Amino acid sequence: RGRPMLFRAVAGVYPPGSIVKPVVLAGALADGKLHLDEKLDCPGYLLAPDKPFKCWLWARAKAGHGELSPSDALKFSCNVFFYKLGEKLGLPRLAFWLQRFGLGTDLHTGLAEERRGIVPTPLWLATHHGFGGFSINDARNVGIGQGDLGVTPLAAATMMSAIARGGIFVYPQLNADAPAPQPTSLGVDWPMMSVIHEGMIRVVNAKDGTAHKYAFMTNVKLAGKTGSAQASRLRIDGQLFPPRTHRVAKRIDEQMVEVDEEVRPAHAWFAGFAPADKPTIAVACIVEYGMSGGEAAGPLAREVVQLCIDRGYVAASTPPPPPPPTPEVEP
Repeated sequence: RGRPMLFRAVAGVYPPGSIVKPVVLAGALADGKLHLDEKLDCPGYLLAPDKPFKCWLWARAKAGHGELSPSDALKFSCNVFFYKLGEKLGLPRLAFWLQRFGLGTDLHTGLAEERRGIVPTPLWLATHHGFGGFSINDARNVGIGQGDLGVTPLAAATMMSAIARGGIFVYPQLNADAPAPQPTSLGVDWPMMSVIHEGMIRVVNAKDGTAHKYAFMTNVKLAGKTGSAQASRLRIDGQLFPPRTHRVAKRIDEQMVEVDEEVRPAHAWFAGFAPADKPTIAVACIVEYGMSGGEAAGPLAREVVQLCIDRGYVAASTPPPPPPPTPEVEP
């Protein structure tokens, strides 16, 4: 609202939320902070039930995800798993890997409107928040795509294209007649990237994936990641948007009672690639103040992929033929 002419694809900078979790996982695997067969436990919170850094499942169901493999952590978008990866990597290495995949950098589009976004390196934090250093909380927040992290939709799509290529980065190219940009290996081995691909495939195609209900397609296998990124409040005509509340249980005067709590506003993201087994497109969709990444951005991404199928950019898979009818057997 109030910015109808903003070229959001390259000039809109938003907190990315969970769509950066595949990159955080890639960095942890490449740095040896996590092994391919290693599992991390999510009891629903990182420190304690009454402290910050809870999993989204704890807020919804007062439960955790339990022990998760790397691909399961992506499928369920477990915050505690990625808080822990943020701790293991630390802020400097988190910033290194995010920039390696194109976030917070110049994408060389040549567009006057292009903005780099923000990757909060220790130097950036010192410059913008004073020279008090950085804390482990900064690494935890960045590990789930929050804190001071900000990306453009084009940067999110470029990040996804690097993941789709198996850890090969290529700058986006707007002029088809210009020399093709050179690919750069990001230093993440294929076995590590294949685990990330598997998790992103399950996000959409497994029935308990965060995007299955809203983004699953029968004519192509879509891989992706949802994100619901906490955003600043938006005031319209004196009213805070979105003016939503939900009922939660809280302990007041030693008793559990139900109270109304304001829902914190969030931008809805879906970013991914298709076809999952041989990608030809990467896509990033954001719905400003859409709240749920799967519910709001997932259907939009599905429509974009379907449009690419209709235009011939993506080859639709041929559905298997129906089974032959069972012959009737005389009694």
